[in-house]
Formats: sequence, C-alpha cells, structure tokens
Amino acid sequence: MTANYRMSRQYVLEYNLLFRKCQEIIKNCGFILQESNQTSGSIKAKAGMSWKSFGENIELQINHNGMINAQSTCS
Repeated sequence: MTANYRMSRQYVLEYNLLFRKCQEIIKNCGFILQESNQTSGSIKAKAGMSWKSFGENIELQINHNGMINAQSTCS
C-alpha cells in the first residue's frame, strides 16, 4: 500500500490565473508536468526518484469557484 495525502483549499483568484499559478508552482517545486487540461481544471505531475524519495505523483483538480482539491501519492 502506498502512502497518500489529500487536501482541499479555497482561493480568491480568477480561475485562469489560479490554473496558471498552479502549473508554475508545480514546475518550481521540481515536478514534471504530465497532463494539464484547463477546460476540465485537471493537472497531473510527477517527481522522480531521488536519494530522499521513491518519487511522487500529484493530481490537482481546480474548480471555477477557486477550490483546489489535491492528492499526492508515493510512486
């Protein structure tokens, strides 16, 4: 069984700006963007293996009301 973490957070930002900022933050954190669909609000990214971790997959679902649902799963 792999470890995972889920959380939700609400932001007061315009949807397009929030979506772009999420993509930017993912890249700045060292993740590789795998899929991104602004129409559906989904973003999937992956971090590779390192001496600290076996890797990680993250999925974001961004709603038009500013709510972000995030899930992180160890690879």
